[in-house]
Order: sequence, then C-alpha cells, then structure tokens
Amino acid sequence: MPLYEYQCDACGREFELIRKFSDPPLEKCPHCGGTVRKLFSSPAIQFKGSGFYITDYAKKDQAAPPSGDSKPEAGSKDAGEKSSDKGDTSEKTEKKAERAEKAERAEKAEKNDKTEKANKADKTSAKSDATSAKAPAPSKDSS
Repeated sequence: MPLYEYQCDACGREFELIRKFSDPPLEKCPHCGGTVRKLFSSPAIQFKGSGFYITDYAKKDQAAPPSGDSKPEAGSKDAGEKSSDKGDTSEKTEKKAERAEKAERAEKAEKNDKTEKANKADKTSAKSDATSAKAPAPSKDSS
C-alpha cells in the first residue's frame, strides 16, 4: 500500500498515512479537523537483483567463454549466456572489492607510518630537552 504525505492548512502539521488506492482521499486533519492537501514526495524504490544495471549485460562484441568441449544446444544458448554474465559480474564485483580493500589497507598503513614517525620525532625532541635541562650550566670563573 502506498504511503502518502499530507499537510494541514489550518495547523500546518505534516503527517504520513498508508492508504489503499481504493480509499477515498483524506479531507480532514486527524489532529485539528482542518482541511488537508496531499504533498508530492519521492517514491521509495530499490532495484535489487540483476538486470537493472548496464554491467549486468554482456557486451555484444564479446563471446561467451567456452565452458567445455561440447557445443551448447540451440535452445540452451540464452541460458548459458545469462549464467556466464552473472559469473562475470560477480567476479568483477569481487575484484573491485579486493582493490578497495587493498587501497584501504595501504591508506591505513601510510597513516600509521606517519603517526609512528611523528611519535619518534616527539620522543627524540623530548629526550634532547631533558638532557639539556640536566646538564650543569657552565661556570663563569674569571680567576
């Protein structure tokens, strides 16, 4: 059932109602009894599964890879191409995911290296400050 958004002209409240297509249009606000008007809103549609994206289809100039020595039957040609397309798509998706993971690991390693170098530099400067503070001041004996 669709979800409709309404706004009351009297109190200004906006609200949502799930209504059937066969239900009569809402005319009164459930809060104050004023007149309401239906608002335009974007639909909530999700395309799931294969067949919705250009990457789900094989290119016309590419031939399906041979799956064995036997020739496919005339009736099973389309089924063989569709199943190989799904395999190619999942392989591409897996490769993209692997590349993204590698890039993420490399980025984290780079950040860790920078952090370690900064920590070492801080420790080195802290040690040099500590040793200079412990050293006795030179005496000014002019005798």
